[in-house]
Amino acid sequence: MPNPVEPSELSNNEVHLVFTSHPLYTNTQFREVYGDLEPVVYTHDYEGIVILENEFGNIRVRAVKDSNVPPGVALIYKSSLIDLDGKPINAITGRVKGKYAGTPLLNGVKVRVRVVDK
Repeated sequence: MPNPVEPSELSNNEVHLVFTSHPLYTNTQFREVYGDLEPVVYTHDYEGIVILENEFGNIRVRAVKDSNVPPGVALIYKSSLIDLDGKPINAITGRVKGKYAGTPLLNGVKVRVRVVDK
């Protein structure tokens, strides 16, 4: 059985980026049906155009405040593959592989949030 790992401490303007599936975009084939999904990150504290950055790079997305998202967490749909500048969202996940499947680590990536336009 997997052993859950406690998330690392956050500094000012840092959040843990987590990914989930969108109810309409359960597979990439649904982009053909519904179109591309806008790169939106849901947060407890931020709104507007933001840069999410870490040691691996940065992406520019639209942040939407949502009180259902806990403080210190940013939620993005994994179907939002490309940021507002055409860069892949996984540019900030680095080369770290998940412990169990050896796939890219998607949940719990620590990023700094910088608001660039409200």
